[in-house]
Amino acid sequence: MRACRAAIANEKRRRRRESHNAVERRRRDNINEKIAELATLIPERLDTAASGTPTSPADADPTTPSKEDGEELGARKEEKDRERDGGVKANKGMILRKSVEYIRYLQQLVAAQAVRNRELEARLEG
Repeated sequence: MRACRAAIANEKRRRRRESHNAVERRRRDNINEKIAELATLIPERLDTAASGTPTSPADADPTTPSKEDGEELGARKEEKDRERDGGVKANKGMILRKSVEYIRYLQQLVAAQAVRNRELEARLEG
């Protein structure tokens, strides 16, 4: 009788552990899938860093790097070159960090465009 209860308890624990492991595996797979998707959305090169809000559309132009960002851009370009050449694989932390940088950069572009739109509207009215 006692051995039967112990066997039932062990079986319950085993099923619960397997269920938990499956849930965790799905969670990890989902996180990894979304990080991999983020990696495909980040451009090869960000010409303007996320620090500092552009003051005019020219400052927000993605083809014009700012002077203070030159060193950081050089480091990022070298990093991308190493990744392309097989030297360093983009890890999850790097992908997340670059995603945040890119989102901040896009927010700056939106803000600069809003300023530009307001300036143009004011010219039309005035």
